Amino acid sequence: MAAYGDPAVSGEDAERMSWGQVGASAKGSWTPDLSQQSASESLQQTGQAWQATEEDLTTSGQYGTQLRVGGEFVRESVEAATPEDGS
Repeated sequence: MAAYGDPAVSGEDAERMSWGQVGASAKGSWTPDLSQQSASESLQQTGQAWQATEEDLTTSGQYGTQLRVGGEFVRESVEAATPEDGS
C-alpha cells in the first residue's frame, strides 16, 4: 500500500482490503491542483531549479574548472593586449 501513498496501512491490512478499497485509497492520495496559481508557482520553482543547476555546473566539477581556467586565460589575454593607459 505504501506504493499508493498510504504508508500507514500494514501488509496484513492491505491483504484484507478489496481492490475497490485500494483504488479509493489511491485516488484520495493524489488530487492535482490545476489552477493558474499552481502552474505559475511550478514554473517559478522550475526556473529556480535550472538556475541552481547552471550554477552548480559552471562552478564545480570538471566543467566548472575548465570554465574558470578558460575565463582566466581570456582575461589574461585581453589584459596583455590592452595598453595600460587605456588608449
